[in-house]
Amino acid sequence: MRPSPRLLLMQVTGLCNSERSRRSIVSPTQFIDMYCERTDASFWSEPVNAITNLSYLAGAWIVWRAVARVRWTLPGSVRSLPPMMAAVGLCSFLFHTLATVWAAVADQLTILLFGCVFLYAFLCQAAGVSRTPALIVAVLFGAASYYAPQLLPPGWLNRSGAYLPYLVGLLTMTAWLAAQRRDTARIFGGAVALFCVALVVRTGDQTWCAQFPLGTHFLWHVLTGGVLTVLALALLREAAPAR
Repeated sequence: MRPSPRLLLMQVTGLCNSERSRRSIVSPTQFIDMYCERTDASFWSEPVNAITNLSYLAGAWIVWRAVARVRWTLPGSVRSLPPMMAAVGLCSFLFHTLATVWAAVADQLTILLFGCVFLYAFLCQAAGVSRTPALIVAVLFGAASYYAPQLLPPGWLNRSGAYLPYLVGLLTMTAWLAAQRRDTARIFGGAVALFCVALVVRTGDQTWCAQFPLGTHFLWHVLTGGVLTVLALALLREAAPAR
């Protein structure tokens, strides 16, 4: 069974304390073969998975342009979203080309960082929560996202279970916006629906590999790039000063 990047992250950083994990510490440069498209250890063995990370870079450019057009002062948490989206794309590109443990760590950390900062910005800008409670909630979300996969069976849903905390968080934010009758509730709802489709194609990458050797993981990149873009633009609307 191919190792989970999250488990490898815990092993490499020494955060997994079980005897089994201490015996199975891996090298940061160890090769990882996790996706249907990859057939060997070469740099371009996942060309479609690698190139479709342009989805995140395109989204980062769209959000950056939107940020540059605003006529009010934006908080740093909102202004940081475009570069973090770009970092997600770049680190995912490295993972799908180099396919090493350290690239997997970088890939997972940038996703986790984006999720935490987005939640913090949402709480502060949309929900009006003060900074300290928002920061505490964001840190707790990060911890839950990091440790939740360990509670799931190995390889469950092709490791897509690691994204369940993100889905729960998005559903909660969408429900809150709907309860407050915010215009952005529909946008968040659409993003949730798109994210669910993305989870399906990510989960099916190995299952459908025999029928579709290219795999379906590249669609995860395309769809989640759209999800991040839509969510960031919606949060930008929430950060607008009251008129």
